[in-house]
Amino acid sequence: MHHRRKLIGALGAITLQVPFGAIAQSAPAAPRVVLVIAGSVRTQPERVNAFRNRLRELGYTEGKNLMLEIRELQGRNDQLPKIMAEVVASKPAIIVAHGLGVHAAHAATKTIPIVAALTSDPVKEGIAASLARPGGNVTGNTLILSVSSEKTVEIAHEIVPAAKRIGILINPDTANFEANKKLFEAAAAKRRLTPVVLTATTLQDIPKAITGG
Repeated sequence: MHHRRKLIGALGAITLQVPFGAIAQSAPAAPRVVLVIAGSVRTQPERVNAFRNRLRELGYTEGKNLMLEIRELQGRNDQLPKIMAEVVASKPAIIVAHGLGVHAAHAATKTIPIVAALTSDPVKEGIAASLARPGGNVTGNTLILSVSSEKTVEIAHEIVPAAKRIGILINPDTANFEANKKLFEAAAAKRRLTPVVLTATTLQDIPKAITGG
């Protein structure tokens, strides 16, 4: 149990603290961690390598004191519920996910610890009661939209001060789509920039969204 708590603490962020007593389970000698990525190992090598490198730095060696399984969505967000159901059924020690994957994992299990590689606002999205006391099985990194949208527009404007328009690419199927869109538009208007909102649901939709084709 000590090793499992150490692993969850290493993977999670200080932002959210999971009450481990509520999710305690018997841990195997080599806990199995399932990492769910939106693309694939081929398209997201940096993310996967960074994850593996950090695990090694923390003393975890794959095949010895840790078993790592990677599930690739390859842009198939519509398959998330099915894939997460399969992941939960396999009973891993920890699930690591990003964005929509966190929501799918949370919908599939309330007992297996979930580490959010990134989520926009866990409180508004209903996966945590509060940042200080989430009260569930989710921990990890959070990105507060009201701060990030403002800062993103500010930096972009500083880089290209002569620009009159600024665009953002968003997945319209995310839970925070409308909130993110409004915050971006407000930040753009504050700097007298015309906001351009592009949407793409899958990886395949991105080129078309950018070119308008």
